[in-house]
Amino acid sequence: GAGHVDVLEEAATTADLAGEFDRGIKLAGAALRAVGTGEDQAPRRAALLELRGRMYYETARSRCVDDLREAAACLPAEPPTELRSRVLATLATYVRLSTDIRTAREASEESLRIARQIGSMTAEVNARTTLFCVDIDYDRDGPRLREVEELADQAGSFQAQLRLAVIKSHFLEGVGRHEDAAEVARLGMEVAREHGVARTHGTILSINRAEPLVSLGHWDEARTILRQSLEQDPALATRTSLLVLDGEIALCRGDLDTAEERLASAREITHRKMPWKKAQDFFSTVRLEARLRMAQGRPDAALEAVRDVIAHPGLPDDARYAWPVLVTGAAACAEL
Repeated sequence: GAGHVDVLEEAATTADLAGEFDRGIKLAGAALRAVGTGEDQAPRRAALLELRGRMYYETARSRCVDDLREAAACLPAEPPTELRSRVLATLATYVRLSTDIRTAREASEESLRIARQIGSMTAEVNARTTLFCVDIDYDRDGPRLREVEELADQAGSFQAQLRLAVIKSHFLEGVGRHEDAAEVARLGMEVAREHGVARTHGTILSINRAEPLVSLGHWDEARTILRQSLEQDPALATRTSLLVLDGEIALCRGDLDTAEERLASAREITHRKMPWKKAQDFFSTVRLEARLRMAQGRPDAALEAVRDVIAHPGLPDDARYAWPVLVTGAAACAEL
């Protein structure tokens, strides 16, 4: 039968897939204590640290990157293994949010080298997807995205398809292809539902579907998607964008009270003390605040909100989310 650690690890993995991250963190912690720090247990310890690190991120806790760095340190460079490739890709995914792009790029490149060394298609598509995300260039990265898409199709796993749907819909919205972005995200949501991960992966994709719908002015459809996702009690790391987009729809309709409520809820998350600030969440929250203050006839307060963007240069993918805030800041200046 299964041992004590096996049961704890399986339970933690199930909690992660179900979006029960607080429970999963406790289970992973119990498994780590049971495993110990012996050299013979290093691979298992690394896998558990990677799992817990990802869940720490979902709950907006600061220990995320610490766990992932420790996981990578547990695994020697030789011999190359699929586990080390995966852990490095996960480290790169989250360390980039701390603006440490160099470390993220190095980790994802090493992950890719290992994947090719061991001939693992699964590891390679994971590494290539991560490397694409490290520093997106919306003007030049179309061909790179198509390469990742071809590889994900070859891999055939639903996990690869879901990650592709997230990055492709995000990229398409970033280059102004709103209808295409919404459709890619919609199809990805169907895959998530089919595989029982609608609350986790599906919720992320609901953001990527709602955002282009807002851009297209399809507010009713977008609001329905956002409200349905919020009703699933998503992770803190995902909830911010849902709240901001819903708040912006309310603002556009003149419902300033609802917009203020959504802003307050989003700010509770983005203003936590964390070693990273995700531009998509942080700058979008500032965007909502600045626009709301302008709608309230308070350009001085709008300009004060904009200072948060100016004070945090160099965040990954920042231009896409910073410029709309700065435009609102310029409008505020014109009224002072």
